[in-house]
Amino acid sequence: MEGLKQYAFKEFTASEVCQILRQLLGERIKIGLPLINFYTRSGLIVPTGKTIYRKKRKYSFYDLVLFYWLFRMKREGVHLSKFKSACEILRKKIKSKKDLLSFVLATDGERIYVRSGKSVNNLVGQILSGKNRGQYIWIFGFKNIADELKSVVAQTQY
Repeated sequence: MEGLKQYAFKEFTASEVCQILRQLLGERIKIGLPLINFYTRSGLIVPTGKTIYRKKRKYSFYDLVLFYWLFRMKREGVHLSKFKSACEILRKKIKSKKDLLSFVLATDGERIYVRSGKSVNNLVGQILSGKNRGQYIWIFGFKNIADELKSVVAQTQY
């Protein structure tokens, strides 16, 4: 968390969000301003930055973490409706933006589980030993996602 403090106050325009995500995800996933604006208008990821740019609020670093998480899940084939339900769970569980980095998301492609990092081992054990034994699972740690973003943001001036 210590290394991320300097990025916690950075804010980004929608075009900067697109540029950062393209650098991380490559061209396999289509990322453009219309898609970013759609996710914002639908209330999926609401900009929480304090700065206004061209009559729109900028995105915070934590919003960028959520966008990166969304596009990584899309790349893995997880449906958008699953992401929406996970965002609702996150909004209920997370008290502050710092709390976001202590959470982990696990999915088997059909169901999404959001847990604190402390209880993820129990969750993985339940998934792997249950009726879906042998099922692939993806685990997304928000701190790891933030660290990946930090390296790209540090390389370029935003």
